[in-house]
Amino acid sequence: MDLLTRLADALRLPGLTDAGAAQPGGAGASALPLHERVSAALLGYAHTRATLFVLDNLESLPSAELGVISAFLGRLGGQSAAIITLRPPSEALEDLPHSRSLPLHDGLQKDDAIRYALDVARSKGVRLEEREAAEIARAAAGHPLVITQIVARARRRDWQALLEEVRARAGDFAAQVEAVYAWSAARIGEAGARAWSALPLFPAGWAPEGALHALAGARGVNALRAAAVADFDVARQGWRWHPTAADYAARRWTLSDDERAQRYAALLPAWTGWLARLEGDAQAHARLEAALPNLAPLIEATRHASAGWAFLKQLDRVLPAPDRTLALRAIQEPLYQTMADLAPDTAERARALGMLGYARSALGQREAALAVTEEAVAIRRALAAAQPDAFRPELARSLANLGVMLAAVGRHAEALAVTEEAVALYCALAAVQPDAFRPDLARSLNLLGDRLAAMDRHAEALNAYEEALRTLLPFFLALPEAFAEQIGDMVRGYVNACQALGREPDAGLIGQARAVTSDE
Repeated sequence: MDLLTRLADALRLPGLTDAGAAQPGGAGASALPLHERVSAALLGYAHTRATLFVLDNLESLPSAELGVISAFLGRLGGQSAAIITLRPPSEALEDLPHSRSLPLHDGLQKDDAIRYALDVARSKGVRLEEREAAEIARAAAGHPLVITQIVARARRRDWQALLEEVRARAGDFAAQVEAVYAWSAARIGEAGARAWSALPLFPAGWAPEGALHALAGARGVNALRAAAVADFDVARQGWRWHPTAADYAARRWTLSDDERAQRYAALLPAWTGWLARLEGDAQAHARLEAALPNLAPLIEATRHASAGWAFLKQLDRVLPAPDRTLALRAIQEPLYQTMADLAPDTAERARALGMLGYARSALGQREAALAVTEEAVAIRRALAAAQPDAFRPELARSLANLGVMLAAVGRHAEALAVTEEAVALYCALAAVQPDAFRPDLARSLNLLGDRLAAMDRHAEALNAYEEALRTLLPFFLALPEAFAEQIGDMVRGYVNACQALGREPDAGLIGQARAVTSDE
């Protein structure tokens, strides 16, 4: 689902990243599974305005996600279209109605290929005559990747031998690339070979410097650059390589399961450090999205590594809430399941289960979300009985969440009961520490209003919404940006309850929140 959600995020489609859309108890489209909601939103966009979707390097997608993309493209129509690139071709995509397969075997035209070779030489500090550039362009049949690889090796005395090997394979691009890599592999040295063999451990096709150094060391990384296998991407602040380089490594230096597990374990501290540096970074979520394919296998590796828990905790710290992201939801369910399984104590397990319920709810998995949330409540209830001062706040929070989960599967009476219990707990907590817990009390009162409204008990719901508003208003007036969304939700619930009862809203109460409720 990652690719479609990235497209939805890029187009800023409404109604997919808000909290309401994440709650499976809603009506209409929000009750659909996440991938169907995203697909429907994208199709709605594409059917009302001509859109060209450019989907590059789809070979990196898991087969299940490729099936989702295929289903989406099969419904794409009107004046919208898509351009897709992948190696090798996919039957699932070639069999789509109106699809047209265009195998790309031709390289750049002669003059363009020569200019490209000269530009690459200048960027790499390689002295190259135009005559030599023409020779390289001709031998490579104009293919940019092969040109780049040969130019990078033009400093070596024996580079003409490579040129002959590539020329001998003219017309077969894959064989030309294989010849270039085989030629480099024989000359890269032990440190370089170790670094090259590590590339398949980074499915995203890039790695932060610290992570690659953890496996390859400085000598190995420098050898990759010298051989033009990988280069440093300043914008991404990491090392990047062409997919063919990782493909060759996977064939040339096969790793056993034990070796692969050991290497992933060795990567965990470096990735933990990279994640720690994301805290406070305005681009943190975009960087995490780019790293998703790399992070997924690391989560599994934590089950067999002493450094695993630190990695999981740091990843949890930098991720947004599940209902505040589309692209990153794919990694949150396995993250919190792993944290629940590896938790060092019951308190950590309860927290992980609560987040797992949150993540599953955002994915539309209603019953699964409810099950783990109930388990989290049971653990926190026992902890609060033994240590009330330490664990009553967590219990109250879990009860409020459980009410939302129960309401999502139509169990309104149970949802009301646990929400009332959450309100009672927050009332007691707020009486002792008002500044700390009155905002939480307001939130729980608002949820109580929702529960009562769902049962058509509108007069009681109105009282709950009004009390929630009056409780939160002082905090909102002091810090409007921090509480704007919450106050907006409360005003909407309050106004709806007034309308259900045929009453006029309190103008004074609503007026204090007008900065965020001008549309009410």
